[in-house]
Amino acid sequence: MSTDETTAKAAKASLWFAICSIAQKCIGLIVIPIYTRLLSEPEYGDYVVFQSWTEIAAILITLNLGSYVFFNGMMKYEDDQDGFAASMLGLTGVTGLLWLGAFFAAPSFWSKLLGLAAPYVFLLVLRCIISPCYSYWSAKLRYEFQFKPVVALTLLLTIATPVISIPAIWFSTDKLAAALVAQVAVMAVVYLVPLVSIVSKSRKFFCVAYWRYALRFNLPLIPHLLSTVVLQQCDRIMIADLCGAAYAAIYNVAYSAGLAMSFIHSAIVQALTPWMYQLIKEKQYGKVQPVAASLLILIGGASFLLTLFAPEVMAVLAPSSYQEGIYAIPPVAACVMLMTAFNLFVTVEYFYEETLWVMFASIAAAVLNVLLNLWLLPMFGFIAASYTTMFCYFALVFGHYLLMCRAIRRHNPGMVLFNAPRIFCIVLAFMAATAACSVIYPYPWVRYALVVMFAAAVCFKRAWIVGTIKSILQIKGRWSYG
Repeated sequence: MSTDETTAKAAKASLWFAICSIAQKCIGLIVIPIYTRLLSEPEYGDYVVFQSWTEIAAILITLNLGSYVFFNGMMKYEDDQDGFAASMLGLTGVTGLLWLGAFFAAPSFWSKLLGLAAPYVFLLVLRCIISPCYSYWSAKLRYEFQFKPVVALTLLLTIATPVISIPAIWFSTDKLAAALVAQVAVMAVVYLVPLVSIVSKSRKFFCVAYWRYALRFNLPLIPHLLSTVVLQQCDRIMIADLCGAAYAAIYNVAYSAGLAMSFIHSAIVQALTPWMYQLIKEKQYGKVQPVAASLLILIGGASFLLTLFAPEVMAVLAPSSYQEGIYAIPPVAACVMLMTAFNLFVTVEYFYEETLWVMFASIAAAVLNVLLNLWLLPMFGFIAASYTTMFCYFALVFGHYLLMCRAIRRHNPGMVLFNAPRIFCIVLAFMAATAACSVIYPYPWVRYALVVMFAAAVCFKRAWIVGTIKSILQIKGRWSYG
């Protein structure tokens, strides 16, 4: 296949994956109003805690073998990609059974530790054991630009889950159990497709060379990955423990609303790494800065617009008892832009293989978040968690900026990728703007006036916005798959 054909195929696949990602997020937002009205606040809070612990446990149970190491393995073992995928499934099967054995050895211990009933902990472990089937299958097809099966199965799962779980909740007396059992059951049935696909192509479930390579690559990253997930999820767990499950429910709806614009971030971040890798390799440093600054402004502006409509968004997503959560939306929305800045800086560290310091920075941010929540949640309530999260993300961004500079000094002195003052001015300006929105929520006319001014600014700068979006799409089309 020629370079032009490969680029066109990658662009088409990238477009469909972006559409699929947006559809997933839209369906997820549509389902939230239904869950918040079918489940009581404490029930929805426990549901949130279950989801948060699942995200954390998945790192430990699956070792996150479906991410960086899998794509590297696809390239390293190009002649036996099916065997590598099967061996990763075998490895996670072993780790999953070990964790399942640990649960059955002391179910009461795990129940007390996680704050969940023992049957729910079992469902949590089972869900983590099942999920790698899809992860490896979809990662391999993405590598091959085969978007149709992945998009079809992803949308099937996304649609089937609420279609099955909502009636189960409606007709059940134990609504929380019905929701969790239905979700895991749907996942188990749908994921039979990727399981059969992997097994039918190779039975090389045990391969010492593949296992050794995967463990050597990924185990050092586990603290970093775990810390990142803890930074994202621990606030809901701690709110449920320190403030009550009902407040965890309110906070989660606000958090989901605040991250609504993350689809922009998610749609393009996968393209940033190979794009920046290539430009650094070719010493085309000047091309990075304009795109980086424009990307931050685009995401920051979208997040700011979202915060202006926070009361209306919250009213749609949940009953009036959740309305207090609007004050958590602005700082969470600012985190979307901070995540983008983080990815810009950490990509340079990955390029120069400075992974040890990435781990230390992530651990520090996660520990800081836990400590701040322990201190501030009892004093100021659940809203404090959103501001501690924003502060810790900013600390993470600043820390990785310093580490990026260190990596550049060590490996490529004199290289200038980013205009640091400009980057941080953009970040701080949008952080302040989004946080300030909470002050004007009692005054709708002020918010609507700002919306009109924002719309006028968009019209005035529409040529720049369109040009920025085109540049990002070109990057994504060319580099999403290397």
